[in-house]
Amino acid sequence: MSEKLKTFNVSLKTISPLHIGAGEQAVLSPYSDYVYVREDSSLLYIDGQKLQQLLAAKPELIDEYVAGIRDGYDNNRSNFSLDYFIRKRLKVDISEITRCRIPVGGEIQKNEVRCLIASSGRQFVPGSTIKGAIRTAVLLDWMTKTSKGKEYLNEIKNYVENEDWLPLKKSNPEKLCFGNISHDPFRHLRIGDSGFFISNTLSVRNIQRVSITQQEYSGINDNDIPLWLEVLMPGALSSFSISMQLPMKPTGFSFIDNQSIADLFKKINKQSLDSCSHEMKKLENSSRRFEPLKKFYEKLYLQIQRARPEVAVIRLGNGKTWYDNSIGLAVDNDNAGEQFPFEGYLRLLKLGELPFPSTRTLLVHNGSPSTPLGWVKLEVAETR
Repeated sequence: MSEKLKTFNVSLKTISPLHIGAGEQAVLSPYSDYVYVREDSSLLYIDGQKLQQLLAAKPELIDEYVAGIRDGYDNNRSNFSLDYFIRKRLKVDISEITRCRIPVGGEIQKNEVRCLIASSGRQFVPGSTIKGAIRTAVLLDWMTKTSKGKEYLNEIKNYVENEDWLPLKKSNPEKLCFGNISHDPFRHLRIGDSGFFISNTLSVRNIQRVSITQQEYSGINDNDIPLWLEVLMPGALSSFSISMQLPMKPTGFSFIDNQSIADLFKKINKQSLDSCSHEMKKLENSSRRFEPLKKFYEKLYLQIQRARPEVAVIRLGNGKTWYDNSIGLAVDNDNAGEQFPFEGYLRLLKLGELPFPSTRTLLVHNGSPSTPLGWVKLEVAETR
């Protein structure tokens, strides 16, 4: 059988705010990178090269500028103001060295901003991020739908009941499912990076990690560190390609063997439905402040249920829970059997205790956490 390639052009549209980090060092500082404009709730991103040119023309101000930045990093109550320094010391209008203006959702004060992954200042979604999320969906489908996967679930149950920590720790469901690298069916699946998103879909928002089991909300804890992220807001649109290469020999994975995007999307949607169902169940007895979150998942669940074969909903990037990145939806699910000792599983692997996990990373709106991150809609636009 000769190898053939089928390529699908897929649109990607954000359903909830999306953040895929650019790394721990990719942060913007209020002392060197941006100016907060309270009047219209925006951030002015400063062009670093232009600022350096201005400083080079006035070398007598360099020490003052460096000392101000250093003081800001060492003391979050620093009086150094980048806005004041540019206007009063360098004596230029900020608009002359502004790279772009980005809306911000709330009083950011002097907090750092974690950047979204970008190339030459333009945001995109890496193909590796999409492929990793798809791989998890396929793994969960294997564990809950195939005889070998169900055998593995039963092995896990036996390990937990016998408190056999070492074999449970060493067990590798990915290897059992996909085999060695040389036989991995995902060798036949190529996923490209998305195109760049337009700049007006970018925003800076406050993200908070909150307990969904706490009945009363006392506001943001004074000891919490505010987390501000660049995010792509709902409705941001781009596209990427998925290519399926017909294997020389059957892999046992029908979406690869038949080059079926509909089959693949069905597996993705099954995981997303299970994830929504799981979240709705966890939120049943939560406080009233989580009503917006409950409604979000109820609406998303219906959207996935009604999705056409060429449409899938998947979760990417920051904000995903342990369930989205692991076999959690298989072991804490009716698929594992009502008697599956999930609490023992958590204890044996030292993951935590019930309720688990008890916190969620949510976007804060009007001082209250409301929206999860990372949900996107995929839709096949063209096949060639």
